[in-house]
Amino acid sequence: MRELTDAEIVERLTTVRGVGTWTVEMLLMFRMGRPDVLPVLDFGVRAGFARAYGRKEMPKPKDLAAFGERWRPYRSVASWYLWRAVDLHNASKKKAGASAKKIVAGEKAAALKKSRMKKVKRP
Repeated sequence: MRELTDAEIVERLTTVRGVGTWTVEMLLMFRMGRPDVLPVLDFGVRAGFARAYGRKEMPKPKDLAAFGERWRPYRSVASWYLWRAVDLHNASKKKAGASAKKIVAGEKAAALKKSRMKKVKRP
């Protein structure tokens, strides 16, 4: 199977019921170590492209494939970076959310302390 091209492997393996293009592309990238695979149907790759290139919408698979030609022969590496763009974006959203929760908690604590101070009678 190593002698076959990526397209030939996709063609042969997708004849198996339940095995689609995406599955074979992941096999090519992660099990066979093929350096030039761009899974244009992958949601994460498309979302990462939109993030990395400042687009409001994800590209259509055909458009991503055309743009991805400039990354040849290392489109697998480009895919990894696009996945990471999504990971980093999600991590920054979580961090921002946690920071906002800390600020709100701090404000609540300060308000509680202030209300308690009002209740304490001073001599």
